[in-house]
Parts: sequence; structure tokens; C-alpha cells
Amino acid sequence: MDETLVTNHQYVEFLNHNLSMIRIERGVARAEDEIWLLLGEVMEDYEPIVFQKGEFKVSKIAYATLPVMRVTAYGASSYARFYNRRLPTYREWLHATGNGDSPTEAPSHDGGDSREEENGESMHGQMHSQAKSDVSRPKSPDSKLSSVINNQPNKYGIRGLNDNIKEWGLRVSEATSRDNIREAEFVVLPSTIQRYPWEGFGEVGFRCVREVNIKVR
Repeated sequence: MDETLVTNHQYVEFLNHNLSMIRIERGVARAEDEIWLLLGEVMEDYEPIVFQKGEFKVSKIAYATLPVMRVTAYGASSYARFYNRRLPTYREWLHATGNGDSPTEAPSHDGGDSREEENGESMHGQMHSQAKSDVSRPKSPDSKLSSVINNQPNKYGIRGLNDNIKEWGLRVSEATSRDNIREAEFVVLPSTIQRYPWEGFGEVGFRCVREVNIKVR
């Protein structure tokens, strides 16, 4: 598991590596039919990632090591795949916090703060509207955010788990095999409630994991 949440700088590098497949529409960065990132202010007076002169940039050097947010589950998963990784499962994330396993929760679905347009628009329009929702919009980045390295590591050397920033993850069932784990349902950890993959939130970042194959002799 990554030591820290993915930063603004790291995500901008990923976006610029994939410029040929990204387009900007109404403040939304898309790759083909997937919404990856919601541009604009994450919090009041805090707009860390901008698109200028044909490329993505971190707007201020002080924002480079802050955790990237308003990335959708599509955008987080695409980043992870690009680096041969994936999002953590709920059980992996829980274990990394030092809390072990938890009771299995019944499958559930909740659109949360996602909002559909009132005039009965198409699913494409609904996706755009829902993606522009936030879990919340704090008034200042100063009270919530700091460099990902500022968080103290836990006993596994992992920083920032279960802190102010929630994280994208996967919810898998017993029927989900290792081969199709990337197709598991998306959740915002520590919750196990399914979220839409095109949603982006002002208090949700992500980190990645790499699978390790252990050979038993």
C-alpha cells in the first residue's frame, strides 16, 4: 500500500502523460466517456489543479504535496492502472489502519450528495451533474490540509489513514475473484456504501496498492 495519499503533483504528472486522450468540458476532465477530475475550487480560495496552455499544472508550488481531491473513482482507478496498481479493498484498508477485519455489511447503494438535474435530462447529463457534487466544501484549506508527509506513520509506515481525508476504495464480496477485483464496487472509505464512479468529492482522495504474489514452497 502507498505510504501516502496521491498528491496534486503526482496526479498532474499522470494527466499530462495522458493528454492525448483527455478533453476539458465545462470544468470537467474526461477521458473518452469517463469523468476523471473535477476542476475548479476544491475549497474556498483553493484551486490546486488548473489547465493552462494545453497542459495541467499545480497552481501554486505550496499545493504540490497536498492530497489530490475531486478525483472520481474512474480517475483514481485509471491512475492506479497506469502505474500497474489498483485501489485498496475495504478489508485491506481496514487492516492497514490496524483494526483488522470487520463484520460483513449487507450490500447497499446510496447516491449521497449526487444530484440529478430536475428537467429529466439524459444519463450523460446526469453523470455530469452528479460528478459536480461534493461531500462538503470546507471554507479554508489551511484548517484541513497539509503535506501528505506531515502525517505521522502508523506501525506499518503508512501515513494519513482514517484522518481528515476520506479515500476511494473497493468493496468486494466473497464471490469476487482476484482476476476481476478491479471491477468491484467503488466506495468512499471508511464507508462501505457504494458510490457512483463519476462522482468527485472535496474531501476524498485516494492511494494505491500493488498486489504481491507469494509463492508457497
